Amino acid sequence: MQWHAVLGVALGGSRWAGVSPPIGEMDVQTLDVLCRILAVHTADPMRCFFGLCTLEDWLDSFAADELQALLELPCGRDYIVLEGPLPAVDQIAYDWSGASSSRLTLAADEVGGLLPEPDSSELLRRRAPNLIWPADHAWLAVSEVDFDSTLVGGSAELIQEIVESTELEAWQVEPTDSLAADADKINVGEGGRQ
Repeated sequence: MQWHAVLGVALGGSRWAGVSPPIGEMDVQTLDVLCRILAVHTADPMRCFFGLCTLEDWLDSFAADELQALLELPCGRDYIVLEGPLPAVDQIAYDWSGASSSRLTLAADEVGGLLPEPDSSELLRRRAPNLIWPADHAWLAVSEVDFDSTLVGGSAELIQEIVESTELEAWQVEPTDSLAADADKINVGEGGRQ
């Protein structure tokens, strides 16, 4: 199923009075729930990677000396890759004022844990990374910039826990399933199902 097809409207237009799913990223509440589940399915949740797609203005958010080589994937999908503990996902934010250069700032506390540096900017807004994976490659979470869904690959136990979560709207998909704009062959046409 696809959101625009269920509503019976073309992409870009909606008669839905509620909030449509975000395109290209998870909302941060969903991200937090997913990360709590992901954390127990890796041997080292303190060493993870976060990919920020350059198509979403992240490239201009960092000074040149802050960036390492981009992760270059097919179809022009290039990513800034940040490394940190999985709980640091809540520190990824975009500063709409343009005053700050780095979007993932970590500060150590006395016991060696990591805490976000306080920020007083009202224009700083948390954003979900497009890619998240641990160093042990136990799983991969991907929010493609053109899709309203996030895909997670991992063990059968991980997928089952995600699907059974009462806090997430999730279902298992197969490698042959498509998220392309025209993939929903059930909910087609004006008014939904035909």
